[in-house]
Amino acid sequence: MQMEMMEEDEHLELELNLPDIEVDEDEEELEAPMHTSQASSSSSEFHPENGITMPIYENGRFQNPWKTWQHPRLPNLFKLLFCTTKEKNRMPGKTELDATLPVLEPDLTIFEKPPPSGIRHLWIGHSTSLVQFDGITILTDPVFSDRCSPLRFIGNKRFRPTPCSIEALPKIDFVLISNANYDHLDYASVIALKER
Repeated sequence: MQMEMMEEDEHLELELNLPDIEVDEDEEELEAPMHTSQASSSSSEFHPENGITMPIYENGRFQNPWKTWQHPRLPNLFKLLFCTTKEKNRMPGKTELDATLPVLEPDLTIFEKPPPSGIRHLWIGHSTSLVQFDGITILTDPVFSDRCSPLRFIGNKRFRPTPCSIEALPKIDFVLISNANYDHLDYASVIALKER
């Protein structure tokens, strides 16, 4: 495979020549060469076209360029919280959820000892996964609470329960937290993991 990098203006262009690929006669022929463009990491100046990407300020305050944007107002918040009909913001019923998104209890005995090589993965829900490889066990973004919120009575509520509890998990070597948003970093879950 021959690969060439060419810098043109503010983009890097990658040209791939793939002469050794055999194409099945039933398949369409591959187009060659293939081109992909990526933004350049060069330090050349960027000049936005017609100022489109520049922030808009009026009287020292940022203005959203789209007319659909409205500043949040207290009456709108109350309307959103208390006047939205169930039909517009409908949570599927248990029967529908059981059919479309069933909660399956995992066989955690498989995860008691991480594999010496290879990878093993269990999706627990939303951002939470149990990953094992090379003899270690990692839990990503532990969220086991019913709500992704600093408050127990308001915030995004989970549609389905977790398939297992924190107590049922195998020994965890590392907890990986990708960001500090409530749907990736659940305080109660982190405390429960610490106390195990």
